[in-house]
Amino acid sequence: MDNNGQAYHTKLNQDYFKKKINRPITVAVDFYKLASQKDSTNFFHEFSLRFPRFIDCLKSKYPEINAADLKVCTLLKLDFSTKEIAVVTNSTVRAIQSRKFRIRKRLKIDSQTDINIYMLMLG
Repeated sequence: MDNNGQAYHTKLNQDYFKKKINRPITVAVDFYKLASQKDSTNFFHEFSLRFPRFIDCLKSKYPEINAADLKVCTLLKLDFSTKEIAVVTNSTVRAIQSRKFRIRKRLKIDSQTDINIYMLMLG
């Protein structure tokens, strides 16, 4: 990786940790409860209120994204860990790791780019 690439990833990591530190616990708990429900309508509605451009940006950049991948992407945007996503989606950690890999592949996200950081920076 060249110096420009390293500088970009360093900037992404710095921005990521700033956002991680500032994540309000109550917001995470509210979204955790909504994401755990079988019907995702309320979750997506509340998410869209908090991040109005994210879903539209993701769908316009990647029109082939399906509903399950979209939910994982929104949970990544909320800075949920793989384990937290597995719990709220009633999946295994391995299943979420595989889904993240497939999302990375479909969205053509470079292997050097952290998908969590990518989603945090998108939209």
